Amino acid sequence: RDFDISHAHSLIKRNAAGHTGGLGERRTSENGEPGQSERGKLEQEAEKCASGGGHERLLHGLYTIFCGLCVGAKTGVPSPDRSLAAWLGQSRRAKGRGMTETATRTQLYLISPLDVGGDFPQRLERALAAGKGLVAAFQFRVKGVDQHEAAALAEPLQAICAAHDCAFIVNDSVALAKRIKADGVHLGQGDGDPKEAREVLGREAQIGVTCHASRHLAMEAGEAGADYVAFGAFFPSTTKEKDPDAERPTTDLLAWWVKLFEVPVVAIGGITPDTCAPLVKAGADFLAVSGGVWNGDEAEAVRAFAKAIAPPGET
Repeated sequence: RDFDISHAHSLIKRNAAGHTGGLGERRTSENGEPGQSERGKLEQEAEKCASGGGHERLLHGLYTIFCGLCVGAKTGVPSPDRSLAAWLGQSRRAKGRGMTETATRTQLYLISPLDVGGDFPQRLERALAAGKGLVAAFQFRVKGVDQHEAAALAEPLQAICAAHDCAFIVNDSVALAKRIKADGVHLGQGDGDPKEAREVLGREAQIGVTCHASRHLAMEAGEAGADYVAFGAFFPSTTKEKDPDAERPTTDLLAWWVKLFEVPVVAIGGITPDTCAPLVKAGADFLAVSGGVWNGDEAEAVRAFAKAIAPPGET
């Protein structure tokens, strides 16, 4: 009842300036101190919370700031950029596959159609060849097949991804990801806990979590050790199932996440070359795309995304 706003403000400021764990270590200066850019963001948020008045706003600010300090990187491995390919670089080099340096601009995260048989391996090869340096990850997403059949379908696709330095992520199934030694797993809200997935798959596995339009779910995922969070569906989608009455995320959500947190963020749901510009501008690290690529000529679609994502003046 006797909550002291000025005291709480000082507490936030001290933690934003002096905290040495979590988010602060994601960007470090030459002397190992927390990165000034992140410190500045947190201090600015503290000022906003204090100036807004009222206990409710301040408490929300405390929650946001401390989650921002705690959500973070893998221990002892500061990431020089926000690229999933760069995150995978160390583990891939350990396996004997070198990684090329990638730009920090938005990249593509391809999601497979449900049918990955027939000529799909050739289609994936074409898409990755057209998106050299642009396609950072491929998610293997099949339904209604047993693990043995899924592993057989995944084998040629996984080899193609490895040849193109593209992360191979399994949708939903931690067990399948472990069986085929995938680069990681993507978890829906009902697919398991990131901490448990980490215990099964190991420290170097890339674990992503669907967070719909929820800041709370995203911060929980980050605290649980997720390597990326995914917001969506941003647009109507036949791939990303969504309750028609559910809240649809906005670009403001992406911008808020990028401003406060270093955990990479994926935008998903109905994204095409014609609709992706606002998501890129808001700071999405990755665009998760399925129908936008596989519903037509995949190579042409990837090139169209490359053009849409490229900074002004770059071709």
